[in-house]
Amino acid sequence: MDFDGAVGNDGTGIGIWIRSPFSTPKKVPSNVWVCSYKLSFECSTNEDEYEALIASLKILRKLNAKRISVYGDSELVIKRVRGEYQVKHPRMQAYRNAVLDILKLFSEYTLTCMPRIQNIIVDTLAKAASSLKVPMNSSNKFEIHVKHCPTVLDNQRYWQVFQDDEEIDDFLQSKGKFKETSIDVENDDGKGNGTDEMQINEMDVLQLKNNVIPKGLIPLEELFDQDDVVRKPTLQPTEKGVEEVNIGTTANPKLIKLFRALPPKIKDKYISL
Repeated sequence: MDFDGAVGNDGTGIGIWIRSPFSTPKKVPSNVWVCSYKLSFECSTNEDEYEALIASLKILRKLNAKRISVYGDSELVIKRVRGEYQVKHPRMQAYRNAVLDILKLFSEYTLTCMPRIQNIIVDTLAKAASSLKVPMNSSNKFEIHVKHCPTVLDNQRYWQVFQDDEEIDDFLQSKGKFKETSIDVENDDGKGNGTDEMQINEMDVLQLKNNVIPKGLIPLEELFDQDDVVRKPTLQPTEKGVEEVNIGTTANPKLIKLFRALPPKIKDKYISL
């Protein structure tokens, strides 16, 4: 179990990371306890470390843990609890005694001081909680969840994310919510780089296979953001690789720029559009 506290301009917070001894280092498995607490009362740096330690020990008791290993980056708190440092202040003595009273309930425990750089997960959790501004003076429980992608996906940046192996199996077998999903095998040339022509309202439209953008075309997602606001293109062709083509008349010229490297057949298709 890792614990840490953080005192900032917006208050105090604590972070707790409880994991199994079989957990992979530097990764957060789904079956462990990771949480933050906002402390809505004033406390010193040492007090918030004690609060973090006591809160984490109480959670371990609820989880019926018997043998525990405790890690923190506060050398002062760890060594006071282990009896290596003296405690003179009455309030700090009370905090240390509260910790010892809970530790007696475990059959076995160890307390280890670790470098702050190795305590980064709970340090981040504690800082996030300390900067939280509680919307109201209440004893209600607030939950903050992290959302990793937008509701309307930008397929240029985000991919399909599967929640578990069962969802992957449903996708591969076209079951569940993927039941209506199908692959256009008939029009798939297996290479993913072909194009077809089709007509819509008497206009020639270039239809792409497998959503692969052929060389020379720029996706609209690179020109506009999700709010349809123009953004600067990430790629700008050099003038040496571009040529101007007149798709109008001599009297009324209309110049467009195309890549010089385009094959003549593809270039003619763009001009005809």
